[in-house]
Amino acid sequence: MSFAGVRINNCCFEGSELVHLNFLGADISKSSFSNSNLYNSRFINTNLEEVKFIDCNVKRVNFVSARQKEVAFKSSNTAEAIFEMEET
Repeated sequence: MSFAGVRINNCCFEGSELVHLNFLGADISKSSFSNSNLYNSRFINTNLEEVKFIDCNVKRVNFVSARQKEVAFKSSNTAEAIFEMEET
């Protein structure tokens, strides 16, 4: 499934299974993904403002080039997420 290029405002995805989804270039604000499984999803080049990823599985989630303002990742496994491109 793909949410590429969409605008999401004031939306609750809490407790959801959102694995392998594409949010490429989306504009997401005032929303929550808390307690969700986002395994291997892509938020590449996404604008995230006032978004909560509290207690989420973000393993292999790609946030490369995502613009973040007031984003909360409390108790999420951010060490296993991708925030920048690897040097080759």
